[in-house]
Amino acid sequence: MLEKLNFPKVSVLIPVYNVEKYVARCILSILNQTMQEGVEVIIVNDCTPDHSMEIIRELLRTHLKENGMTVRIVEHVANRGLAAARNTAMECAMGDYIIHVDSDDYVEPDMLEKMYTRAVEADADIVIADYYKNRKDREIYCKNNVPEDKDILYGRVIRHQDVVLWNKLIKRNIYLNNNISWIDGLDYGEDYIVSLSIFFHAKKVVYLPCALYHYVYNEQSICRTTYNSKKQQNDMELLDYAKHFLIERNIFVKYEYDFYYEVLRIKFRLLKNNVDNNLDKYIKLYPEANKYRYRFFFVIGMGGRINKVMYFFALNNRKLLYGFFIG
Repeated sequence: MLEKLNFPKVSVLIPVYNVEKYVARCILSILNQTMQEGVEVIIVNDCTPDHSMEIIRELLRTHLKENGMTVRIVEHVANRGLAAARNTAMECAMGDYIIHVDSDDYVEPDMLEKMYTRAVEADADIVIADYYKNRKDREIYCKNNVPEDKDILYGRVIRHQDVVLWNKLIKRNIYLNNNISWIDGLDYGEDYIVSLSIFFHAKKVVYLPCALYHYVYNEQSICRTTYNSKKQQNDMELLDYAKHFLIERNIFVKYEYDFYYEVLRIKFRLLKNNVDNNLDKYIKLYPEANKYRYRFFFVIGMGGRINKVMYFFALNNRKLLYGFFIG
């Protein structure tokens, strides 16, 4: 029992790569948390080529409180990518709960206290909070729609709605008991695969209606860099993984529309970017999803009327008209 008392309550996992412009704000927001006791911070250096780690070490020297949280730095000997960095951090984590913080973002000073208190009070597997989107000229409050019905919530996860992990406090045993990890090399949309498993196994998900995380719009992040052949391959791998996951657990029929919604969403991205100049390949991808194309067409935003027109032509095999729009 005494050994259990020495285990941390919360593990904060931070991968670091090429974020020297942002990382000081991130680390300070963690070091200055109102919850200090029982917090461990695990920072994974994925062989960052800039001065991020020098900045972090100096902040730890000057701002880490005595008798406060513990901080551990783990070094990769070679750059392995975001998914591998998250796995490394998870292997080191010992907390009852896990939260991921991206090193170009930052958090409110009472984030850990509020989320952990809510988790303990509700005996929750997952606590989901609101968040802010921060751009250079404005800050946007983003409210989460967390349905109480587990089937509706899981359908949203399959449709790739709110699958990011950084606004969620998650019980570590969910990962451990179900062998949940990231796929090395799948660094774009990597949280989707993990979220499919976490929400499938979670018994109790609760909502905390306040924004505690600041998602910073960073042009250099992996999400914002040019759509390329690796992202294209990741997108198709995500679909294949999701389909097999649902089939293996005998829930594919139950969530068929949700899965094909995600197929059609990714299909549009593949068509729009057309990385290898092969529209036919993407038009023919998952043809069974096309039975939902009109329903999908009317519910998804897709960033404006032109995108909707483009997608309508593509899904109805009007390749010449679609080609006209994308040049």
